[in-house]
Amino acid sequence: MNKIFKVIFNHTTQTWMAVSELAKGHCKSSSNSTVEVSDKSEVKGKSFAGIKTIAITSAVMMAVVVPNAFAIQAGSGEIKHKSGQGTAIAGGEATGDSNAIAIGIENNKQWGETRAKAAAPGAIAIGTGSNVTTRIGVALGYRASATGSNNGDQDFPSVAVGGYTNANGLEATAVGGRSQADGRGTASFGANATANGEGATAVGFLSKATAAGGTAIGTNTTAGTGVAIGQYASASNGRTDKASVAVGVKATANGELTTAIGTGATAKSGETVALGANATAGAPWQNHATAIGANSKAVHQGGVALGFYSETERAGTSTNFTVKNDSGNNINTDNFAGAAKTGDPSDSNDITRVVSVGNGTMKRQIINVAAGRVSATSTDAINGSQLYQAMKHTGFNIQQNGSTKSRINNDGLVNFTNGDYTTAVVTDGDNSSSVKMNVVTQNISTDAKGMTNVSGTSGLTTAKTVSDAINNALNNSSFLLKVNDDAGEKITRNSSINIAQGKNINVERNGSTITVKTVDNPKFTQVDVDKKLNVAAGGSLTVSGTSNLRGNILLGGEGKNITFQSGSTVHMGNNKITNVNNGTAKTDAVNKGQLDDVSKVANAANTTANTANSTANAANTTANAANTTANAANTTANTANTTANAANTTANTALNKVNQGWNINTGKAEGGNVEGNSSTNVQMGDTVKVIAGKNLNITQSGKDITLSVNNSPNFTSITTSNGATIGGDLTVNGTTKTKDLNVTNNATVNNLTATNGTITNLNSTNGTITNLNSTNGTITNLNSTNGTITN
Repeated sequence: MNKIFKVIFNHTTQTWMAVSELAKGHCKSSSNSTVEVSDKSEVKGKSFAGIKTIAITSAVMMAVVVPNAFAIQAGSGEIKHKSGQGTAIAGGEATGDSNAIAIGIENNKQWGETRAKAAAPGAIAIGTGSNVTTRIGVALGYRASATGSNNGDQDFPSVAVGGYTNANGLEATAVGGRSQADGRGTASFGANATANGEGATAVGFLSKATAAGGTAIGTNTTAGTGVAIGQYASASNGRTDKASVAVGVKATANGELTTAIGTGATAKSGETVALGANATAGAPWQNHATAIGANSKAVHQGGVALGFYSETERAGTSTNFTVKNDSGNNINTDNFAGAAKTGDPSDSNDITRVVSVGNGTMKRQIINVAAGRVSATSTDAINGSQLYQAMKHTGFNIQQNGSTKSRINNDGLVNFTNGDYTTAVVTDGDNSSSVKMNVVTQNISTDAKGMTNVSGTSGLTTAKTVSDAINNALNNSSFLLKVNDDAGEKITRNSSINIAQGKNINVERNGSTITVKTVDNPKFTQVDVDKKLNVAAGGSLTVSGTSNLRGNILLGGEGKNITFQSGSTVHMGNNKITNVNNGTAKTDAVNKGQLDDVSKVANAANTTANTANSTANAANTTANAANTTANAANTTANTANTTANAANTTANTALNKVNQGWNINTGKAEGGNVEGNSSTNVQMGDTVKVIAGKNLNITQSGKDITLSVNNSPNFTSITTSNGATIGGDLTVNGTTKTKDLNVTNNATVNNLTATNGTITNLNSTNGTITNLNSTNGTITNLNSTNGTITN
């Protein structure tokens, strides 16, 4: 063990004494006095007071300095030594080995004033109530205690020096009244000093090192696992006691890995640092703060306060710093690299931390800053020269139609000047200016004809003025609608054209399409057919008046019959009927051959045959005329339909595109014909002429146009699908072959004449055929069933 005592000769008391190695004293005298105590000697029956002081002192000194030293054994007033037990003096109890020494009398056992006990090899216990249980340990003082493991042969002595001191642990050391050293290698020096935990050290009055490895130096210092140096310094935290450091009077470092250096410096929470008198770092739940400088405060998570009275705050985002990008949109601090995120920094690692070099009233410049990197992602500090250069070159470009014309820097200007039809007005505001360009305007008017005019000083005009002019031009626009070169009618933008249907004409509208067509059963006063009249299969030709058939007429055909309704009369007009088959039935017509066979009747029969022939010719002529009339009516209807379609197109175009003019064209519906159907544009003010074609009548009454087929149409051919009714005469010219001619229901066919033609198979059922005439023609096969054929 460490020898912290030495032996010197006290000339005053004339004894050898154990004193501190640091104590000063005289050198040993040249005289030599030797006290030798035999290990077998024993002093008995003498009072303790009578024993020479030099003997006790020498025994203690020899036990401390020289191993295996022993004293004379005695009772409470004696010195007693026993080999293997040690030396007991003044009531002490030595139970260790021959080197153990116990000095101390028992006084009041219930108060703990027991006898001194040296209960380990080489142990030394001096003082009432002192106790040593650790090998070669030392307890020196009233109720001093040095305890620890006593196993094995290794020496790990503990030392307790001072009243009520306690060194409990291997190699523990407690020096000073009521000092405590609890744990292996602990050390407490000073009255009421306490060192708890392996390797803990407390130095100073009321100093405390309360955790393993902790160091507390100074009056009333407290340390956990950290280091506290200075009066009232504290490096302790009840939750962790982990490696905190406090240096300075009343310095406090509470929390894991905290550091407080300086008088009154305080480091709270985890991993905070406070350097400087009264510096404060950290707060509840605010860790990793650093305060450097007297009275500095860093009380926000991760914050740094640099300098005297500097204080941290929460990070803030500037709401006033807004610029415009090239698209005219606002850019604020959120668009910058490293933009601040506000909030309680203890809530998230994303919240921005701050560095403060001043406080709300005291500011500092940061000088001698190197130029930071300038890029879209740089978060470096920018010095004044960089800002100067940025401001010097801050500005914008002015372009003209995409070509750069000028560069305006922050000290430049833009001048707004008056132009043609414009006056520049600039108004200054609060950190802003407004530019207004007053424009000289000119009015646009429209007259009743839709013509536009300008008035006033030359200038620009507004969209409303242009719109009003266009609307007025539209409202005043019109065109002239004429029929058959008449005066015509003015059709304005909001007017309409009414196409009315006349006799034998139907007019229909489907959306923007107008269809004009003839009725299915037209009625005409007269129909002229230039070529032929066709009656479709299943149809019939009905003639109410007289049918005048001119030229060759062919009626019927193979397997066909010409039938006259009952009560009809066929007038042959003194014409012959030729090619009449021999009659067999009672009601059959007979031919000339049959008449010749009867000598008296032959002439009469011949006359009758001629009459029949004339009648047949007349019937043939009538049928051909009817066919021609029907074909002509059909052609007329198709022509009317085509004309109506053209009118429809004209009307719709006029209504939909009145401002741009309109196109007129012709088309056809079922059964219609059209020629020259190319589109023709009609502008406002043009005249549209509706011309009545062949067989077509046009009647105009103001804006109303009536289309009709004239009463005496002339057709090349007429085809009917369901019969034709002829109120007057039916005249057929030329060589036309018709279908069967039937005269029924008491109808009468008069004056049926075949001139250079042939009437065959002329049948009269309950009808009358009179005046059959055949001039250079032939009438054959006259049949009358309950009818009459005369002349």
